[in-house]
Amino acid sequence: MKRSPAVITVFFSLLSIIFLGLAFTMVEAVRYRGARAHCADLTGVSNWSVFAEYENRLLEDFDLFGIDGSSGGGSLSVSGLETRLKAYLDENTDVTGNISGKLPGLTFDPFRVSAEKAEITEYALLSDQNGEYFYQQAVNFMHKTAWMNALGKLSESARTAQKAKKAQEDYEKAKENADRQLDQLKKGVAQKTAQAESSGQPSSDIVIIGDSAPDSSSQMYQDKKEAEKVKNPLWKMITLYFKKILPEVCGKGNWSKKKIPGSSLLSKRSRQKGNLKLDTGRGGVTDDLLFREYLLDHFPCRISGPSAAFRKNHPSAKTTQKTDYPLDYQLEYILSGTASDEKNLKKTVKKILLLRESYNYLYLQSDTASLGQTESLAALILGWTGNAGLIETFRELLVVYWAYGESLYDVRILMHGGKVPLVKTQGDWHISLEQLYDLEELLKGADTVPGRGESYSDYLRLLLNLQPVGTQKKRSLDLLEMDLRKSPDMENFRADSCVIGIKDTCSFQISPVFSRVTEVFLHTGLKAGNIKVDGGFAYE
Repeated sequence: MKRSPAVITVFFSLLSIIFLGLAFTMVEAVRYRGARAHCADLTGVSNWSVFAEYENRLLEDFDLFGIDGSSGGGSLSVSGLETRLKAYLDENTDVTGNISGKLPGLTFDPFRVSAEKAEITEYALLSDQNGEYFYQQAVNFMHKTAWMNALGKLSESARTAQKAKKAQEDYEKAKENADRQLDQLKKGVAQKTAQAESSGQPSSDIVIIGDSAPDSSSQMYQDKKEAEKVKNPLWKMITLYFKKILPEVCGKGNWSKKKIPGSSLLSKRSRQKGNLKLDTGRGGVTDDLLFREYLLDHFPCRISGPSAAFRKNHPSAKTTQKTDYPLDYQLEYILSGTASDEKNLKKTVKKILLLRESYNYLYLQSDTASLGQTESLAALILGWTGNAGLIETFRELLVVYWAYGESLYDVRILMHGGKVPLVKTQGDWHISLEQLYDLEELLKGADTVPGRGESYSDYLRLLLNLQPVGTQKKRSLDLLEMDLRKSPDMENFRADSCVIGIKDTCSFQISPVFSRVTEVFLHTGLKAGNIKVDGGFAYE
């Protein structure tokens, strides 16, 4: 039998084609799997590149991260973000072109992928969730930078705020009762005036009169005339109570008159909203305290001058220097929420005044010497009525308005850079009962009193701790947006166009390499493949 070696050669040749095709297919499958990982890396790097274009002024002034999703135009443009993302994808996939030019010798690209499309499916904005994402970033910053041993002081500040709230509630009840008693005294004035006139005595200015009198109208009249020689501070204090508050505590015209259009505020207009839900792990009492410290550190008030962020970037600036803020009294805006520096300051002053009244009233009620003075003065002025109830009412009114007069003096000290302790001792008291009569003149002397204890900003901290943090999130975003609009090339900045996170889907095309061998020999019809990668990025 005769053998033919050529048959075996042909057989193994055909068989080798199959094995080679299988081998190249397996190599191509491995390359394809590697290309998927490569595309995931490209997507991640490109997302990082987009978010590396954060707004410098936002970081420098407020220690926050965000990118302008409007590219300076004002309105959010998702398509513009997609274009930026696609540009980075193209840059990073061009290995043999742009990248090899920057890295000489890198000319081999085993994956050969090209970016086809970048689609942003979800995005989150700085102003979303009523400022919750702004809050999260601010608190994260404070956790990383604040000294942890300061948390004990902040907790003490929170406890002080709760005590202050209770003191205010008690004082407001006493003040309401005093107002009712004052109305009764005014009615008594008319009654006793008529009684004095009917006794045949000449009428005159009657200081305070009750509902009953001694048996002898003539004796009552004489005693009343003697009582009128005693300086009565009550009517003086009541008159002062109804005067405009700012001139009394700041000095005539000594405050900012800046105003802004209220309709332009972020919290007042219709806002753009994102559709991406981010983790909100921060919250609770401690985080709220840190957020309020963030506000105190990044927004100026009437006394503090430039914010800490401005001083950090302008070391040579004096502490009293003002930047070109749309509103100068920004912490006062957070507390009061009007579009005018004057109105915000007025509301804030009234809140501090009420706080001081509460503590001053508690001090007077606990000080037997002070109560003795009010009893003596009340007896001198109204003893002629013979009405013990009326005398006691007058004494209580003296205590309330004495606390108010001392509080005016306290606030005047604070408004000129001095300090006033929250809880006073006898050595901290400034206005005597006799001095109430001339209080309006004495107030001017408070401008140079240094004092001790808490400063104006300390009282603002206390008021912030009494205010809901949700209100503070929205109002501080108003200020952030307004302040950044004063920066060059940021005139159209909007907090509700400031992107802080996205989710996206990036599409790639992978060109065949090893599968071409299989295509040539076996006609498998293998073409270029498509890869889709889900990616995203969010600032913490």
